[in-house]
Amino acid sequence: MRIEARTAVIEFDKDTAYEGLIVRARINAPMSVYFELARLAEGNLLQAEKAIRLFAEEILIGWNLEDEDGELEANADNFMRQDFQFGMEVLKAWMEVVAQPSVPLGEASRNGALSLVESGKTEAS
Repeated sequence: MRIEARTAVIEFDKDTAYEGLIVRARINAPMSVYFELARLAEGNLLQAEKAIRLFAEEILIGWNLEDEDGELEANADNFMRQDFQFGMEVLKAWMEVVAQPSVPLGEASRNGALSLVESGKTEAS
């Protein structure tokens, strides 16, 4: 049996500080990555930095983020250049998504702040 790669599209809506942001991320990363992220997220600022970088390196696939020069490539360096609150909000949203059971496509977001679209295969950005 082969387990297909799964991704989530996390859309930040008008009730969030990042309205319009769309982040594509892996949701079936190795358990070691989940546990490391959870452990780091509970710690101090240095551990939070490590968690955000680990997320960007192992989980982040794509986004619609731009700067004054245009579209930003979704990578760890560009992720780390964003403000701290941005990194924590994206990481928190992703952790909420992976903590939920899989939902059928088209089902409404439960909390009104984020909407999730799940796909079966990971695509390159």
